[in-house]
Amino acid sequence: KISCLATTDLSQSLASADFVILQIRPGGMEARTEDEKLGLKLGVPGQETIGIGGFMSALRTIPALQIIGEKIRHHASDAWVLVLSNPTGVIAEFLYSQYNLKVVGICDVPFEMYTGLRKFFQAQEEDIDIEYTGLNHCSWVTGVKLNDKNMLEEIMKRSNAEKWESAFPDIPHELVRNLGLVPCFPYTIYHYREESILKKDQNREKTRGESLAEWQKNIFQASRSDYPKILTELLEERKAPLYGSLLLDAVTTLKSPQVRIRTFSTPNKGAIPQLPYNAFVEVPSAASKNGIKPLTLNNPMPAQIAHIASSVKTYERLLVKAFIKQDLSLIYRALLVNPLTNRERILNYFSNQQAYLQNFVQGGVRS
Repeated sequence: KISCLATTDLSQSLASADFVILQIRPGGMEARTEDEKLGLKLGVPGQETIGIGGFMSALRTIPALQIIGEKIRHHASDAWVLVLSNPTGVIAEFLYSQYNLKVVGICDVPFEMYTGLRKFFQAQEEDIDIEYTGLNHCSWVTGVKLNDKNMLEEIMKRSNAEKWESAFPDIPHELVRNLGLVPCFPYTIYHYREESILKKDQNREKTRGESLAEWQKNIFQASRSDYPKILTELLEERKAPLYGSLLLDAVTTLKSPQVRIRTFSTPNKGAIPQLPYNAFVEVPSAASKNGIKPLTLNNPMPAQIAHIASSVKTYERLLVKAFIKQDLSLIYRALLVNPLTNRERILNYFSNQQAYLQNFVQGGVRS
């Protein structure tokens, strides 16, 4: 039997909770749209979780997390906090470092990559395994095993280019060959194809945020109608059933006495030796009711990707530190080390936005 309680009282909702699902978006779709348009104005993609869009989103989200983090620590300190909000890496770093909460990031990218590779090889679920490493929205597949045979070289063959781009149209086969591994779609691709992505964004009639705002409006209307099929179709359009199943799987995994291998965002604990021990990374982990243990990779992160992961993680931790220390200089330092924001036009823009950024480090940025 399941009982539901609807409340706007955060303290009441947290009382004795085993799991807290964090899915917030300060400023709503309107703020996301403004972030995307700012990116276009500055000549870069305005994606909501990485680069300039992720930066602007973090400025609004971290202050809101102060209230939420304090409440969780007071009312449900032993609960698992499942983070679906973006930017997940920044949020997880903040809640973990500030409030010592049991934080885990949930994302569909590992599942989508696994599913896509399984279809590419026409393999059964139990026959294929992937080696996956990186951060939330900054990750790579470094190995694919089919019946214990490494199939990465098979992917690299020029003869498989057409088949690959049919399965993964947004991950160029040439890029995969040159890297010697697979950058995950959609987010990691920005580090390699920024100009072509920007061109596509500039040619769109609407930003992603504007399209989702319309979708959201339609969802609310459909939920009040007598046509549940319309609501179901709209939810499937946004992959809502997938997110729901990933959440349910995370909950059942973290309640189960049996160990399951799942790819979560979790403290590193040495899984990626090039990154700080307590930094949040996205790697396969052994998970159960006893906790989450990241699996140590057979090899260090390959050199051709380690510099990107290290820079992005440094950016995330500097941004969190800027807020905690109320240090404006750390914001500029964060922008400088992020490969997607280290642009002269971006830095010049924010050098003229000191009052706005000062509000952030003082805990006051709001939409």
